[in-house]
Amino acid sequence: MSIIKLNNISLASASTNILKSISLQVEQSERLVILGTSGSGKTSLLRLIAGFEKPSLGEIYINNNKVSTQNKILIPPENRNLNMVFQDLALWPHLNVEEHLSFGLEAQGIPKNKRDKKIKSILKLVKLDVELTKRPETLSGGEKQRLAIARALITQPKIVLMDEPLSSLNESLNKEIREEIIYLQKDLSFTLLYVTHNKEEAFDIATKILVLHQGKISFIGEVNDAKDFFLTH
Repeated sequence: MSIIKLNNISLASASTNILKSISLQVEQSERLVILGTSGSGKTSLLRLIAGFEKPSLGEIYINNNKVSTQNKILIPPENRNLNMVFQDLALWPHLNVEEHLSFGLEAQGIPKNKRDKKIKSILKLVKLDVELTKRPETLSGGEKQRLAIARALITQPKIVLMDEPLSSLNESLNKEIREEIIYLQKDLSFTLLYVTHNKEEAFDIATKILVLHQGKISFIGEVNDAKDFFLTH
């Protein structure tokens, strides 16, 4: 069952075509990795799905609901049942760990005793063992990554978008958190769209790979087929 559907999506700025005629279906509980070089349109594609950008042409559906169409956002990001982990993590410097995780739950009207249980549960899941009163500047790089992931997951979204979330980490920590993301996705059964320029990371995480080149899809398919594609391109 398709949870995300893009019909002939294009995105243009005043000076360039960023994405050109993108059609795509993402199945429920799939891990789709969007792979490409800098400037290929990877982040723009995520932002369109999230509802942060309006398509210049085409339509976007989430859960069979039309959420965006030509130059219009029909359903805003907060009503799309998705969350996003940004490349710079976008943690709030004035909020501590507990406040980061409470924010979305409070917006849903969840009472404090239930919020506390959810916070304890998600911290255990992401293996983040720190004081709840700590602020982002006191956390290590790996702890910040885990907090950003926990914040994205705590409201139990159907879809999680990740934009190169591990690019600033060293190789060993990258691999460790990469494995944890796969575990979390399997355990919680959310649909994952993951952007990277790192082929090894893509092959490790994906159940399906989409390759973008200059705003167009140059490949979409299974991981083994993607490896064959790169042998000839």
